[in-house]
Amino acid sequence: MIPSTRHIAHAIVKSLQRIRLTESAIFVLIHVVGLAATSSAVFADVTPDHFEQLGALPLAGVKSFDVEGTTLSLLFDQTVALSNTALAGTRVSVRSLTPLRESYDDCTLHDGRLILYSRSGALGLVRVDADTLVVVSEQTRGDSIFSVAIGGNYLYLAQGFDGIKIVDIGDLRVLRTVGKADHGGYYSQLAVRDTLLLAVDRLNGVDVFRIRDSALVYLRTLLTDWPVIDFTFNGGTILMCYGNKIVNRRQLDGSQGVWDINLEFDRRVFHLEDFGGCVIIGFDNGMLQSYHPRAEEALGSSQLAYPAKKVRSAPNDSQQRLCYVLDETGNLTGLLGEELSPAKELDLTDLPLAMVATDRGLVISRAGRGLSLLNFEDGAVTEELIFETGLGFSSLCYQDSLLFGGVANSDSVMVFNLSDRAVDPLMVVDMGATAKQLYVRQSGTDSYDLMAISPDGARAVSINVKQRRTDALWQTLSRFLVNNGYCDGSSLILSSETGDIDYYCHDCGSPQPVLRGSTTISSSPRSLLMIDSRFLVVGSESGASLFSYSQSHERFDQMGDLLPISSVSQFLFDPGTQLLVVANGEDGIRYVDLTDPYHPSAVFPIRGSGKATAISLWSDRLYALESDAIRCYCSVSEGLQSSSGSAFVSEPFPNPFNSGTVIEVKSSGAIKISFQILDVLGRVVRSGELDGGAFGSRIAWDGTDSGNRPVASGVYFLRLVADKSVSVRKMLLIK
Repeated sequence: MIPSTRHIAHAIVKSLQRIRLTESAIFVLIHVVGLAATSSAVFADVTPDHFEQLGALPLAGVKSFDVEGTTLSLLFDQTVALSNTALAGTRVSVRSLTPLRESYDDCTLHDGRLILYSRSGALGLVRVDADTLVVVSEQTRGDSIFSVAIGGNYLYLAQGFDGIKIVDIGDLRVLRTVGKADHGGYYSQLAVRDTLLLAVDRLNGVDVFRIRDSALVYLRTLLTDWPVIDFTFNGGTILMCYGNKIVNRRQLDGSQGVWDINLEFDRRVFHLEDFGGCVIIGFDNGMLQSYHPRAEEALGSSQLAYPAKKVRSAPNDSQQRLCYVLDETGNLTGLLGEELSPAKELDLTDLPLAMVATDRGLVISRAGRGLSLLNFEDGAVTEELIFETGLGFSSLCYQDSLLFGGVANSDSVMVFNLSDRAVDPLMVVDMGATAKQLYVRQSGTDSYDLMAISPDGARAVSINVKQRRTDALWQTLSRFLVNNGYCDGSSLILSSETGDIDYYCHDCGSPQPVLRGSTTISSSPRSLLMIDSRFLVVGSESGASLFSYSQSHERFDQMGDLLPISSVSQFLFDPGTQLLVVANGEDGIRYVDLTDPYHPSAVFPIRGSGKATAISLWSDRLYALESDAIRCYCSVSEGLQSSSGSAFVSEPFPNPFNSGTVIEVKSSGAIKISFQILDVLGRVVRSGELDGGAFGSRIAWDGTDSGNRPVASGVYFLRLVADKSVSVRKMLLIK
């Protein structure tokens, strides 16, 4: 049997997939209608090395932070990162973004160890090695954790009425609970000072314990009139703030001090932080004051837009004090010196309106700020403002060093030359309607066709960037309000909110209607894509589906559910690798090999990716707008071409079958080949090995299991492993 050219190309691409197997070999999610086999892709629990993460720029969603020396830790939703506080007056640089398995509420950084915890009882331990984070342990301990403190090799957990638990963290890989302290209080906050542990007891005040090896010895209680909200150290004494707006100062040994002072303010005090010679006071209205308690003097102040959630201080490289404040919206700000003047800012709250990958990096548009260029190298992210304007760009596209930006709420598209050091607009194009999506293709020397999809349809103009001239090419008005669309050199697809589509062909100039009004795809499509002018991929809340266009019936026929997951935000297709990359709003980024659209390969996740709403691809760089960051992944598929072994695997014939089916296997060399036949629940029905060789082998299956017992009618999968490549074929047994 001589394989066709299409099959050979399919086998070559398949052989480039280097796959690591997990304990659970494969999971199958498939829907069968009657006896007809669909083309649904297998949902496989395998991890190919097609992409590796290069870096990330965090966005809105900072949950907590902590600082030690010049190292700043940032906690996001199921992600943690590092930063450096050394350089004052500059923007904070974020690096080493590391995914987490659990979700945490707060974090504490101490002596190169980062402790993550939550009220649900989740506890994570992360080792800080220079500029990297290594997650050592994540576990759920059952009891709520309200606060933690570290003293030597012991971790203290405040667990409300359950007291204070003592955990040995001398070896982060092995956590041992070695003791417990409880003086009958409700412990909500902890701090270590020399050989003393202070614990806020919401019922009585602050309990003082002596740290003695792995035990805590109760000394005394610093009684207060009201429940303590926060406390801090200042010199050899402690400052405590109450809900009645009073700050009280007492000696740690419980005796009355010379400088015992009650300070009353006209606002509720929520936070206290030692700031060297003074203390930072955070009020409920977002006001921060640097205050000298003994002199009862305010040294400086700063008004935040929102109340502070957490306040910490640290020195910079000039030994100036920096105060870091996380507000309730997740925005982190740095304030310098006793005057609390703005010094640093993490711009984490303004999500980009649009983004596009270029050969210089990722260009993003931020509302009211213009265009910025992001570069991801060696785990660090740099952001450069390349065009400052009060305008926002709702759509972007890129071609041959030219950047096209559709101005939000405007009919204008601005054209920039990114090859110049100074990025200035070359020209402004009037498209006649607001561009929801932009597409561009080169039509000649210095000439480009710019196509825009708008709420009322689609239109195109010809642009000569050298002569700064534009000419209208065509305009197509839709019969419905356009919700989404797709346009390339030969196809134009428009869709409505309810899933109606219009299909046009414009190989010969202006679009000519091919299909209007006879096909309804899934409701509220979020992304559309045409492959080879024949296959239509539709993404929506319910997943991604594959359609093929039938010229004889003049309609799109659904071939199957390509991705049996929900909340597809966007996808793109890389013709070079034949990979369809899918941004998913719930499960991260996944991709599927569409070398043969009639038989899609398994669906694979990109390791470490999060909930994604937009993606953009340039060369080997995949950029993703995820829930907590803009991340960059590098495709390493070129490195897979050196894989020593691969195999051509034919489709089963006959299929569907009754008495038996045959699969031809031909390898590129003398390699080990193994196979499994699995049912739809992933259970192994039969397995075996083949002798790889240039003359090939065949697998003949007669519908029996390893004990030669007939199996039931239904769908089965052949999973064949040849060296580092994996192939999956689907079979339908009918009796």
